[in-house]
Amino acid sequence: MNPLHLLLSVAVLGQMAATAWSETRVKETIRLEVPPAPKEWWVTLAADSWVTAVDGTLGIRGFDVSADMGMDEVLKNLEFAYMGFVEAGYRRWSLGVDGIYARLSDSQSFRRGPLSAEAKLKQEQAFITVRAQYRLVQAQRWTLDGFAGFRWNYLSFKTDLTTRLDFQHPLLERFNRTRTRNFNLSEDWFDPIVGMRSVIRLTDHWFVQTAGDIGGFGVGSRLTWQALGGIGYEFSNGFSTLVGYRALAIDYSKGNFRVDTVSHGPLVAIAYTF
Repeated sequence: MNPLHLLLSVAVLGQMAATAWSETRVKETIRLEVPPAPKEWWVTLAADSWVTAVDGTLGIRGFDVSADMGMDEVLKNLEFAYMGFVEAGYRRWSLGVDGIYARLSDSQSFRRGPLSAEAKLKQEQAFITVRAQYRLVQAQRWTLDGFAGFRWNYLSFKTDLTTRLDFQHPLLERFNRTRTRNFNLSEDWFDPIVGMRSVIRLTDHWFVQTAGDIGGFGVGSRLTWQALGGIGYEFSNGFSTLVGYRALAIDYSKGNFRVDTVSHGPLVAIAYTF
């Protein structure tokens, strides 16, 4: 073959290969830059574990008492707790329900000479948040949702107070007495809320999630707010996990009952989306 023809053939083949490679890179670049289309319908189910400390005060029948309780005390007195979340969405709209329930018990006793007393306290609390959400931003690495809804709050206190007079002397035994009194108080109310939730994807699996709401506005509570922040990992089979910190504040007053507390602590959640 003529050397000139050979050189021309090599040049043509090289140009064809370069063109094909360039077109492939352009297609890959275009494919990578287009955000994946969101699912039409989707559902997320989640279970949480939230260990809290409590700061604040409780007011019952005109008496204010400290509600401060460390995480170790909460765990010691905790009888039962449930926390879960479900959210169903269609395109940019979704409806979520977040539930928290806890039951705690404690007992205190003292003795002074012939007089002794024992107090048993049971406390129940429940918070159910319902919110309608709209996706304001749908980018490849960032989503931002705005939402509005309401939170139902329930607090219940039951106290059994037993007092005893126990004289050991035979002449005073007729004065021995045992008396039990019960004090029950429960309140529930609704708070309107508004808020936002943001998810920033650091990689294909790692993400940062933050969320917050504020409400009450005098309708139920004078003020209530909630904040959450954490880092999560999304597995390829639809499961994800989140580790973070959560706080819930309530400032509510009605009649002889008042609560002004902030519950806060670490949170671990696992979720499944399908």
